[in-house]
Amino acid sequence: MVRLSLNRYQRAVLFVIAAAIIVVQLAQFADDGLQGHGWIWSFVVAGGLAVLGLFPATRPPPGKPTLALPSKEELEKMHAALRENAEVLSIEVEQRAKALSDALIRDKDEMTRGLVHTVHGGKVLGDQMVKQLNLHIYERCLFLMLGLVGMQRSGGKELYITGIEFKTLQEDVSKKVIATAAASQKVAPLPLEFKPEALTRSVLADLLEVRKTITAYCVAVKSQNAKPESELLKWFESKTGFKLDKNPHVTQALRSDA
Repeated sequence: MVRLSLNRYQRAVLFVIAAAIIVVQLAQFADDGLQGHGWIWSFVVAGGLAVLGLFPATRPPPGKPTLALPSKEELEKMHAALRENAEVLSIEVEQRAKALSDALIRDKDEMTRGLVHTVHGGKVLGDQMVKQLNLHIYERCLFLMLGLVGMQRSGGKELYITGIEFKTLQEDVSKKVIATAAASQKVAPLPLEFKPEALTRSVLADLLEVRKTITAYCVAVKSQNAKPESELLKWFESKTGFKLDKNPHVTQALRSDA
């Protein structure tokens, strides 16, 4: 059964037409009187239109229920939870960076076993150079683990690096990187002028590179690349000379259950 449902504008048009028919017919009555039977059909049509106009107006179909926006208090709780997550992740980054740098330093020391490092003929300065190199390795490992943990947390979503959690994590790790870089300059065998602004710019440039590799990772995940983290590993190799292909520390950092 077909159910007719008209909106109010359609109903108004029907009433106007019905009224017009009646007015015309009454005018004909005034001129010609009740002659013939045509006037009967006029009133039938006008009545039919009036009846149609009595149908209820069409109501718009119910829309999809709107999603209630979180309140200010709820947003603050959500943001606080993300910042707490970032603090935990910051500790994870530092621990993983320390474990990897220790392993890489052991490998380096094993390869140079028996060699005496000197600077300007002095062993003390040579030892300072080694200490500075070790701090540099740890600094690079901090960047690396920031990238790997960021990749794992992103879940392949490129906008992750613009969120509160990663921004807070990046800020915490960058402070550790700056402190490590400053310590590295202090133990340099040759005097170096400490320039905080230049150091900050350098750290920010490296952070930008790491962020780019996270974005590249997300794109590679969508295209089902077998090694989506390869851009970050290439960057790390260019900074340290170490190749980390199939390194267990890298694999574990990328695992969500590690």
